[in-house]
Amino acid sequence: MAAVTAAQAGAKVGIMTKDELANGNMRIAGGIVASVNSIDADSETAFADDILRAGEFLSNPLLVKAAVEGSRQANLLLEEWGHIYRRDGKGNISPLSVIKPGGHSLARTLTCENQGMSLATTFRSAIAREAVCCWENTLVLDLVVEDGKVLGALGYNIIDGNLLFVRAKAVILATGGGGMIFSPQTDNTRSATGDGYALGYAAGLPLVDMEQIQWLPFGVAKPASLRGINIGDTSDAGPRGVLVNSEGEVVLRGVATCTRSAVTRTIARENRAGRGGPNGGLFLDATANLDDPVGKAFLAQLQARGVLGPVRAAYGPKAYAWTEPYEVLPTQHFFCGGVQVDADGRTALANLYAVGEVTGGIHGADRLGSVALCDSIVFGHRAAMHAVEGFDEEKPADDSVILPYLDGARKRIESVLARSCGTLPILLKAELGRAMAEKVGCVRDKAGLEEALQMVLSLGEKADSVYVPAGRTYNMALVDYFELEYMLVCAEAVIRCSLAREESRGSHFREDYPQRDEGLDFRSVIAYRGANGKMLTRLEEMGERFVNQVEGAKI
Repeated sequence: MAAVTAAQAGAKVGIMTKDELANGNMRIAGGIVASVNSIDADSETAFADDILRAGEFLSNPLLVKAAVEGSRQANLLLEEWGHIYRRDGKGNISPLSVIKPGGHSLARTLTCENQGMSLATTFRSAIAREAVCCWENTLVLDLVVEDGKVLGALGYNIIDGNLLFVRAKAVILATGGGGMIFSPQTDNTRSATGDGYALGYAAGLPLVDMEQIQWLPFGVAKPASLRGINIGDTSDAGPRGVLVNSEGEVVLRGVATCTRSAVTRTIARENRAGRGGPNGGLFLDATANLDDPVGKAFLAQLQARGVLGPVRAAYGPKAYAWTEPYEVLPTQHFFCGGVQVDADGRTALANLYAVGEVTGGIHGADRLGSVALCDSIVFGHRAAMHAVEGFDEEKPADDSVILPYLDGARKRIESVLARSCGTLPILLKAELGRAMAEKVGCVRDKAGLEEALQMVLSLGEKADSVYVPAGRTYNMALVDYFELEYMLVCAEAVIRCSLAREESRGSHFREDYPQRDEGLDFRSVIAYRGANGKMLTRLEEMGERFVNQVEGAKI
């Protein structure tokens, strides 16, 4: 969204992307986008209230206001670019063509054929029409900063092994989340390694509320090859779906109306009490929907949309037809925290913007289903417009600024490729994922978090001596090396923020602090680099939050 918006506004635009263009989590998303649609008595106020309620007093009201106000226009713009949302038989968006994910008070969410694939294809086509310069398969290694201003980005091209520096009057981070730090207990793509969090932190940016990691309650529990794949939101339990523990007891009714965090906590608590399923989940029993005309119609809709495809693959035709229960377990889905931004996507560094999952502030402690794509679309447009309007005429960075970054990256690559032995970085990535899923999952306590922190710090020491086979062209072990560095920064931020928030709120559940502390309402946990170079945390009142040095930026 940001690239196309900026190009249409007359800017010369380039994109660095680690994958092929428009790949990543958007391509595998459900493709559902919340929007104020003037149906079913919906309004901007009602939509904002739902987001704020889900965020449990951690959402930034100004960001929420901007997202809600821009939702309708952003989706109209997407349709102009070729992405078509489902409509009723008369071709209108009506109560018959929208859905109501869990936590929403009204049905306002747009759906589409081919889900995230349609969105990704629309963006790729729009980028091609605007002749945006694209560097695909290029991993960003550094943001080039001088005197508090970002001057461009340094990348490593995975295909040819060359380093690339791009000067820019403005840089927009849109790197997504970091789900792979919990692998395989995540529904994210392998490229979600926390790059933007680590790049921002290295450049001096604070990270906000990184403890708020959203888990989807319905992930595949078995077989191991499919474990973690998303098999629906809370609303996809149908109107009569219930959760059942290993003793046959119904432990949660009305699943479809619950938020993601509420259902996830139920599953986690039952497992901690020894009443979980054989693979760490609970059983979703949707069979009662077959006795309800609305439930039967809803099942048909899910099957038509392809939502239950992984259920059939994992559990067979009976589970797919809802004639027998099947085990579900939480799978990491989304980072609600991230880089601090204002309502135009500005960060604390001049010329640097951030949009989408890499940012924190709008979702607070928990995110409603279908608001992530809304967030990315709206703020992608806002950030691009502000960046273009704010261009200055200062001369670009000279070589004296750029060369130290290039020399540093070149020496890092040469050093790691010169090693003749050591542990492969992909093995350390796997070790990190297991530790994070076990100790920093949807149920946490101080002892487990401190143990996880020591493991992460130890892995950081091991990362300094990993072995990468020689060769710079399409060397995925070298990519693993850089990604491991990002993942370790991301994981440390999540753990330190989790330790600092001594309460349970939203997506963050502390077994040793099981209640929400009202004294922490509107207080965010900030992770930042201390004077000694180590990561530190502090609690900060939302009204005091420093977001941008640019005059007039307010949060």
